[in-house]
Amino acid sequence: MIRKLFVIVLICIFSFLGCRKEEKRTGPPLIRLHELLEDPSTEIKSDVPITSSGFQDFQGEGWTTGTNFISASDRRAIFLFPEAQRKIQGFRLKFQARSAVDRNLKITVQNKQIAVFRLTPEWKQYQLRFSSRDLSKPTVKQLIFQFDGADPAAASPYADFRDLQTSSYLWGRSTLFKDTRSSLAIRAASNIIFQVTLPAQKPRLFFGIGVPSRKKETPQQTQFVYSVIIHTKWGSKELLRRTMHSSPKDAKWKDESVDLSDFAGKQVRLELKSESPSSNLDSYIAWSSPEIYDVASMTNKPNIILISIDTLRADRVFSGFAPNLAAFAKQSIVYRNAYCTFPSTLSSHTSVMTGLYVASHQVSRPTYQIVRTKLIPRELNTIAEVAHQAGYYTAGITDGGFVSGFYGFEQGFQEYLENPEKSHNRVATLDNAQQWIGTNSNRPFFLFLHSYTVHEPFHPPADVFRKLFPKPALDQPPHITMEWLDKVVGGKLIPTEQQKEFVRQCYNAEVYFYDQNFGLLMRKLKQLGLDKNTVILIFGDHGEMFFDRDNTFGHGKTLHKEEISVPLILSLPGKKQEERTDLVSLVDIYPTLAALMGAEIRNPIDGISLLEPPGSAKRSRRTIYYELTYGNEAKWGIQSNEFKMVFDKQKGQQSFYDLRKDPEEKNDLSATAPRTMQSMKALLSAYIQKSVTPTELVKGAQDKKESDELREQLKALGYIN
Repeated sequence: MIRKLFVIVLICIFSFLGCRKEEKRTGPPLIRLHELLEDPSTEIKSDVPITSSGFQDFQGEGWTTGTNFISASDRRAIFLFPEAQRKIQGFRLKFQARSAVDRNLKITVQNKQIAVFRLTPEWKQYQLRFSSRDLSKPTVKQLIFQFDGADPAAASPYADFRDLQTSSYLWGRSTLFKDTRSSLAIRAASNIIFQVTLPAQKPRLFFGIGVPSRKKETPQQTQFVYSVIIHTKWGSKELLRRTMHSSPKDAKWKDESVDLSDFAGKQVRLELKSESPSSNLDSYIAWSSPEIYDVASMTNKPNIILISIDTLRADRVFSGFAPNLAAFAKQSIVYRNAYCTFPSTLSSHTSVMTGLYVASHQVSRPTYQIVRTKLIPRELNTIAEVAHQAGYYTAGITDGGFVSGFYGFEQGFQEYLENPEKSHNRVATLDNAQQWIGTNSNRPFFLFLHSYTVHEPFHPPADVFRKLFPKPALDQPPHITMEWLDKVVGGKLIPTEQQKEFVRQCYNAEVYFYDQNFGLLMRKLKQLGLDKNTVILIFGDHGEMFFDRDNTFGHGKTLHKEEISVPLILSLPGKKQEERTDLVSLVDIYPTLAALMGAEIRNPIDGISLLEPPGSAKRSRRTIYYELTYGNEAKWGIQSNEFKMVFDKQKGQQSFYDLRKDPEEKNDLSATAPRTMQSMKALLSAYIQKSVTPTELVKGAQDKKESDELREQLKALGYIN
C-alpha cells in the first residue's frame, strides 16, 4: 500500500513539473506594450460612470435627462466629447438601452458608421468600442446617435439609456518639465492588463510614470498610487507599489524598472494599475513607453550615442583647448575632410536626422524668395525612427532652440528633454546624460545629445577663463554679449585686434569648459562598462568665423571652410585609431548609424556610410553640396576632393577654387573658366534647380508659430532680432 502511494505521489510530482515545463515558452526579446493596446486580449478598465446629473459634459442636441435615466428626444442626438477626451487612442462606451418599439440605433463618428444596435422594449446591455485607427482625424468632438423607425408619440422618446460608463485612453506625447515622452495617458483610477509571453532569460519591465496637468489653474498637490501586478495560473503577485505626489508646477517623470526573471518564458497577464482619490475627468496618469526587454540579450546590439557640439570648429579639437576630445579622437576614426550642408543649426541638424541635403528636405530658416518649411516633414523617416524600428530605446537631450521638438526633432524619440535648468557651472546636456545613462544602461539605447555651450554669446566660467588666460587680451570679465556681436556683424562697430583676440579667447574657454564635462561623461560610461559596447559619433553642426576674413564674425554668412568645415569623430568598440581625408558630409551620419544598428533604410537618402572604404568608387568620385539661404541671401556650393564652386544668387557671381593648391580658398579661378569648372557648374545648376523647386512635402507643410519662450531662446542665441 505504501509503495502504491509512493508511486502515485511521484506521478503527481512529475505531472506538476511537466505542466510547469510546458508553460515555459520563448517570447521576443523586446515587447512594447503600447502596441498591444488594440489586441483583443488586452483589458482596459478605466470606466467613468455618467449619471443624469453629470451628463451635461456630454449632452449635445437631442437629449433630455430624468431622475433615473437619459433619453433621446430627437431622431438625431449628439453625444459630445469633453475637451480632455477629444484626442483618443481608443474609446469605450457601455450602456443599457430600451425603446418603446423595436428600432435600430446607428452610431457614427466623423461621418463613418462604427456601430449598429437593435433596441427593444426590454433593457439590454450594449457596448461601443472604436480606436483612432477607425478615424481619419485624431480629434473626436462628437458621436452621432441616429434612430430609425416612426416618430414616437409626444410622450415617448426614441430611446432611454442608463448605467452609462465611458473610458478613453491616448497613446501620444506628454510633456512634464520640458521632458516630452511617448506615453499612454489614461484615467488616474484605472488598470490595464496585457497578456504576454515573457522573454526566456532575464525579462525586465521598464516604464516612466507621470501626471500630466490638464488644468493650469489647479496648483494643488495630488496623490497617486501605482503598482505592477503579475497574474499566472498559479496566482497573482504584486511586484511594485509606489505612492507619488505631484503638482503641475513641479511635475516630473519618475523612471522605474521591475525584474520579471521569476516568470521568464511564461505566458502571463501583466497589470499596470493606478489609484487616485480624484474622480475628475481631467485627472489622468501617463505611463511612458512601457516595455519588456530581455536584458540578457543586451550584447546583441551596440548602444549608440550621437553627440552634437553646436558651433564647434574643426580646428579646435586638436588645438590644446579640448584635451578630452583629443584623447577620444586618438582612439577613434577622425574624418579630417567633413562638411555640413548648411552653416546654421536648423538645416544642418535636419540633414543629420534625415540623411538628406537641404535641397531634398527643404528645411531652413525663413527666406523671402525660396519656398521652404521650418518644420521637419512628418513623412520623412528620421534616424531616431530607424533606431526605434530596430529595437532601440530612443532619447534626446538638447538645449532646445533650433533643435527644439517644435521643429520636429522629437520625431522618433521616446524621450525628448529640452534642458529646463541651465547652470553656469556645468553643461546641462552632459550632466543630464550621465543620469539618464545610469537609469537606462540595461537595454540598447540610441541617445542624441546636443549643446549650445560653445555657441555665442560667450560667457565661460571665470575660473576656467583665468586658468587658460591669466593675461587675457582685455582686462574685463569673460562675457561677450549678443548686443555687442550684433553691432560687429551689422558693421556698426569695427573691433580692435585686442577685442578680436578676446572674443577668440572666450570661445576657446567655452570649448575647454565643454571638454571637461565631456571627460566626466566618458568616465561615467567606463564605470558602467558601456565603453565596450557603445558607438559614439561626435560632430559639429557648422563652424564659426572669427574675423578670419576681414571683420566677418559668426555663421550663416558664407560658404567658406571656416563655416562649413566640421569635426566628425566616430568611435567603434575594438576599432583602432584612423585618420581619414576622404570627402564626407553630415548626411553620411544617417546611413552609418543605420548600418551599425543593423537597421533597414526604407527611404531614399543622399548620404554614403562613413564605413565605406576611402578608396572606393563611391568615395573617390564623390561631390557634396551645401547651401545658405536667409532673407535675400542665397548661396549654393559644390565640392569634390580637388575643387570647389560657389554661386551667390544676390550678387550673381560664381567662385571657383582649386583645393589642391589653395586649401584656404584665397584664389578665385572663376575668371579663367577652367574645364573642370564647367562640369561642376552643370552639377551645381541641377542641385540649385532642385533646391528652389518646392517638394510636395514642403508645399503641404503648415508652419506653426514659435512660442514666446522659444523665440526668446532664439533671440538669446542671435538667430532672430
